[in-house]
Amino acid sequence: MSTLQPLINSIRSYELRLIRSTLFPPPSDPLPQSQPSDHHLHNLINGILASIESGSYLEALTSEPSSLVFQLGHDSPLPQLDNSVDSADRVYSELLNRAELFVRYDSLDNEADKASRVVLVVCIAIAAFLGFTQCNFTGPLKGLPRCPLPLEVGEFTEWDNWARNQLMSAGSDLLGKFSNLQYIVFAKMLLMRMKDLLFQGTTSSTIEIRSLSWWLARILLLQQRILDERSSSLCDMLHVHMGQALQHFSSSEEVKSYWVSNLRDGESLDIVSMLHLEAGIMEYAYGRVDSCRKHFESAEMATGLQLSVTGALGFRTVHQVEPKAQRVLVTNTSSSNNFMGNGIQKCDSSTPEANLHQRETCEASDILIIPKLLENGDNSKTRPQGSENGAHTTTSLTATQQAVILAHCLLIERSSRQDELQRWDMAPYIEAIDSQHLFYFIIRCFCDILRIRWESSRSRTKERALVMMENMVQRIYESSPAVAERTPLSCGVYMPSVPALRNLLEKKATAVELIRKRLSERPNDPRLWCSLGDTTTNDACYEKALEVSNNRSARAKRSLARSAYNRGDYETSKILWESAMSMNSMYPDGWFAFGAAALKVQRIYESSPAVAERTPLSCGVYMPSVPALRKEYGELLVRCGLIGEALKVFEDLELWDNLIHCYCLLEKKATAVELIRKRLSERPNDPRLWCSLGDTTTNDACYEKALEVSNNRSARAKRSLARSAYNRGDYETSKILWESAMSMNSMYPDGWFAFGAAALKARDIEKALDAFTRAVQLDPDNGEAWNNIACLHSIKKKSKEAFIAFKEALKFKRNSWQLWENYSHVAVEVGNISQALEGAQMVLDLSKNKRVDAELLEKITREVEGRLPTTDSLGPLTTDNECSADQCRVADSGSEHAKQGSGVSVSGRSRETEHLISLLGKVLQQIVKHGNGCGPDIWGLYAKWHRINGDLVMCSEALLKQVRSLQGSDTWKDEDRFQKFAKASLELCKVYMEISSSTGSRKGLFTAEMHLKNIIKQARHLF
Repeated sequence: MSTLQPLINSIRSYELRLIRSTLFPPPSDPLPQSQPSDHHLHNLINGILASIESGSYLEALTSEPSSLVFQLGHDSPLPQLDNSVDSADRVYSELLNRAELFVRYDSLDNEADKASRVVLVVCIAIAAFLGFTQCNFTGPLKGLPRCPLPLEVGEFTEWDNWARNQLMSAGSDLLGKFSNLQYIVFAKMLLMRMKDLLFQGTTSSTIEIRSLSWWLARILLLQQRILDERSSSLCDMLHVHMGQALQHFSSSEEVKSYWVSNLRDGESLDIVSMLHLEAGIMEYAYGRVDSCRKHFESAEMATGLQLSVTGALGFRTVHQVEPKAQRVLVTNTSSSNNFMGNGIQKCDSSTPEANLHQRETCEASDILIIPKLLENGDNSKTRPQGSENGAHTTTSLTATQQAVILAHCLLIERSSRQDELQRWDMAPYIEAIDSQHLFYFIIRCFCDILRIRWESSRSRTKERALVMMENMVQRIYESSPAVAERTPLSCGVYMPSVPALRNLLEKKATAVELIRKRLSERPNDPRLWCSLGDTTTNDACYEKALEVSNNRSARAKRSLARSAYNRGDYETSKILWESAMSMNSMYPDGWFAFGAAALKVQRIYESSPAVAERTPLSCGVYMPSVPALRKEYGELLVRCGLIGEALKVFEDLELWDNLIHCYCLLEKKATAVELIRKRLSERPNDPRLWCSLGDTTTNDACYEKALEVSNNRSARAKRSLARSAYNRGDYETSKILWESAMSMNSMYPDGWFAFGAAALKARDIEKALDAFTRAVQLDPDNGEAWNNIACLHSIKKKSKEAFIAFKEALKFKRNSWQLWENYSHVAVEVGNISQALEGAQMVLDLSKNKRVDAELLEKITREVEGRLPTTDSLGPLTTDNECSADQCRVADSGSEHAKQGSGVSVSGRSRETEHLISLLGKVLQQIVKHGNGCGPDIWGLYAKWHRINGDLVMCSEALLKQVRSLQGSDTWKDEDRFQKFAKASLELCKVYMEISSSTGSRKGLFTAEMHLKNIIKQARHLF
């Protein structure tokens, strides 16, 4: 063990350097690394690690270690290279075998050398993974070759199709058009094989590479994030590998025990918090709120943060006069993490970068980016002078603490209803990050994305959100900051991809047409030329405005200056701003923009930040991928009415469904069909295109073709065929297709519900119940699924299970009187009378007293009577729903319960029974009061309720109304109706007898006698 310790320390130091590359920017003066005594293998590892740390992933993949591991010399030719899927599969399988052979190399049988070889292969895999992250998440999007290794494959597009098929084997399509897919597939294959080799004992168990599980979890999570649906197979694998990572590094003590002296001060807590952030993001991606909250809280604890939201007086708009209460985030930082103090987050505008960012984003709206807060203890009602955006001292937060704060926004989004209030709940967290003056690239991007989503839903800030989104996409494409500066925290922040950040056009064309019409009438109007330039973003219009105004249009110069600034020509922008301000020195924000351009001119000659500064925290922030970012941008364009611009975005991303939607908005469905057919002529084996064509033409043959070209692996095609079969009434076929589709991807939203509906229509109760149960496991807020589960349990006579399911369903469908009625029936069956009465009350309220279920109320009344003590039982009183002859006995005139008037004893009843009697009375009185549906049955129940209360007079009145409601010409023609009438009459006479017995008055007896004689007389002629 002692002889291996230096090697173990070396291997673990390599692991730590790899982890650090995604947590922190590379140090300006890296510490010298101690190396073991063995040959140049460790030099190769250090070399490839240095390339990874600097963000030079292509250099790492094409360096000497790659040629050594994969034997890329001329003496070991690869299988024949051609532009086909089969060729790609053969080549990558061969590369994988060569990597395994490199690790198993028999001429060096010592385990130290084998462990080092595994580390070298892992470094290559991680370089490929981070290269994919750069191309699709963090940027800059400079072109990397299609193949991660230096192979002569040219523009082999079929190799990308092979990689796409490998990623889609999880049962889901890709979210959009991603680049360099071979990189992530290659990285996954290599790490999986190395994991298997370590598990099989190829290397000694003494030398562990515990971080391998963490890296595998990162790759699998990234794969899930580039798919447009949640994959059940990926979910299972993710939880296995993330569970192993948490087992090794979930606490600071475990991290310290593994890396011992290699750690810097406080670094163990950063690693723990990052791991919990990534675990929380994983749970967020699969909609598991409780687990997500648990991990985010663990990350918060590891960073020494205590977060709470409070209120403070401040100003939110530029023109606001009176301070109003603002929600702000309070951060308490633990002294153990070397951060002192606590306080409300306010903007620190002490740096030019912070001011520049705030001013650029504030120009499009009078709503402040950060509220201007009053000083603590300032009770004045006036605006504080010289306070820009609440320019007070702020608590400085580390990058991981900022990532934890942004993670709370994800938790709010997943755990609360999606409405305007949800965005305002996120606002204090977003503004807390905006108030910081130091943040990593990935933190800045994700915070801006959250703000864009919030502000795009508000009319007063929608324009600013659109500008911010345009700048966001542009910033991803720019080369500064460099790759390594973008990567830290990229795995710990839920940053959307670039395709997910673009979307909208239409009314713009109408505006252009109107301006051009006016220009034909007034061609020398510089204002019209400037307006046309603003609409079309064409600098030629501004130049024309200068021409017709004899170079006197300050607005045109300002517009040209902004355009030059946006495209990075800061020198030209500075000159134009200087000229424009010489014409009008009072223009608002003009001097600031001039200064910003001049500042950029100074910086352009300075050395750019290192490429590696893009990488820190890239795994700990849910940063969307580049395609996801652009897709979200396109959707924002659609919401703003810019359909034409959105069409370009969606077509470039190959998001055919979004493209079809845009063409349908423009009423150009035929154009969408033509475009898809054109793409199919180029890519006839793309199942997504066939499915999109099927959605547009509603032709099942397209879905069948999609299954054919995908070798029966297109879950989307099966789902579409299942829906089609359901719509035409072929429920058995629909059920079979849904079952097959869900076996491929069991986490598809709404899939289990549709499967259950098809099974229910096909009379397969068991499968329907299983499907609806799976639906609520994935989406506990699915009220329809809970309702169906309850109904199916009712059919199976499982009242307790049905009652629980109905309670869950009512949480989400409280306005359905049908659901409340079913709930009431089941509540009676399980003996929960109070809940049954609550349901009956809700049915009346929701139906405006039009829906009355006499049968339900009859059951409830019986249950209430059954709970009365025996000493309190009253003489039998039947309603027309009680047809038993033995219930028609006449009460003994000497009954101890026949007290005077309404003085029947109610002693001995429990509080619960009294409460139930009260609730029953409220329901019956509401029915009687409004008269809707108040038939003989209700009058009978109303009479019974008065008798329970001991009020025989009101009981007799209710029975009299029951008799009168049954009386009529039909009574003497319908034998069943006559029997009800006779029984009601008999009960009325009983009550009259009891009243006479208690009061001594014979008036009630005479009334009863006359009523009975009249009935007998009329009935004698009929029966």
